[in-house]
Amino acid sequence: MQTIELFTLAGLQPSLEAQVAQALQNITRLFHEGRLVLCQFSAGKDSGVVAALVLEAARAFTETGGKPLVCVVTVDTLIESPEMVEHAQRELQKM
Repeated sequence: MQTIELFTLAGLQPSLEAQVAQALQNITRLFHEGRLVLCQFSAGKDSGVVAALVLEAARAFTETGGKPLVCVVTVDTLIESPEMVEHAQRELQKM
């Protein structure tokens, strides 16, 4: 018995580079529409990636003369460890 591939995995799933490019394009479109991009930041990996994408798109948009509207928000739920709160505050200061 022989197994054959009808579709390659690469053909079904875009590369990471393609996904990043698509995300940046979508965020930039929001800036062109004059919309506020609101980014919830929890200091975790997922929200860190989203914040990085939004800020990179904003930087690139600014370089073309645009004025992006970005708001990064975070909430201290009072249940995070002190180390996590400090980490979140350090990351926010970098932004």
